[in-house]
Amino acid sequence: MSVFALETLDPENLTEFRRRAEESTEANPLELALRLHSRPEPFGSALFAGALMADLGRIPLRVSHDLLDEAVLADVFRSGLAAALGSRNGLTTFADPHSPLSAPELGATWTPGLRSFRAAMFGAGDVDAGLFGPRHAVFLNPHRTTTPPGPASITAVVRRWLDARLPAGESSDARLADIGFALDQLVVNVTEHAVTDHTPSVSSLARIEIDDGDDGKQARALVLVVLDTGAGIARTLRAKLSDPPADAELLRDLLAGELEQWGRARGIGLSRLTQLVQVAGGTMFVASGDTTVSVGDDIDAAAAAAATTGSIISLRLPL
Repeated sequence: MSVFALETLDPENLTEFRRRAEESTEANPLELALRLHSRPEPFGSALFAGALMADLGRIPLRVSHDLLDEAVLADVFRSGLAAALGSRNGLTTFADPHSPLSAPELGATWTPGLRSFRAAMFGAGDVDAGLFGPRHAVFLNPHRTTTPPGPASITAVVRRWLDARLPAGESSDARLADIGFALDQLVVNVTEHAVTDHTPSVSSLARIEIDDGDDGKQARALVLVVLDTGAGIARTLRAKLSDPPADAELLRDLLAGELEQWGRARGIGLSRLTQLVQVAGGTMFVASGDTTVSVGDDIDAAAAAAATTGSIISLRLPL
């Protein structure tokens, strides 16, 4: 058995992991040894989660994590990596059959209408293990749920969750409305990609996390990440444009709200998200195919070159 030791979620590691996974065979399968030694960064986590659910989603994978301490293991749950591993239709096995990462509920699709689902989300205790914890919530395939506006919609459920988790000074109606709008726009974006791709196999993952910061280096913030394995933002827009520019320019114009000149694609939702991030002093990364653009922060060359199947949008909003 071939072993790939994953110590950091750098884009370079993702490229090598992809290569090793694609070279694995039934006779010589790949073992992913999780040896992370620090908190996974949201955008890096999303790149790996997207790969596990998309182009590597049909490759059997054995996972071990004997060197992870409890704090880093909790970060694997919060980052959405555990849910991505659990979503692979039985193609993920574990060296330790009693691993907390092997819990079947980690592969459960977002079903806000079920009482048991809401009980799990709102009844999460003090342990960051599972789809829900005191500081995180992960939803698999929210785009497949056509819940009408009401108490079971993604905005309503997440607003209730945030209201219960955030101190009174951080959970104002205006802030929760902004977050609800952000989630709505991101999930609509995924649904649009699924329609463009003309396939029912598109998968998505959304996660929300209350991040207490990093030893004073980063302020307390709310992290929102939505990824999908569909057509991707650039391809979705190209289907609507009469004379589309290159992908990088297309994404920048989309976020700036300057797509009117290109035809029927307006991109109003994502441009409003850009404004929300800028006003809040936050950051946002948007990846589609082999193109990545950022708002409020410079993205390194390696991350910009990291190809992804579908799209990834990652926001960090200071609280």
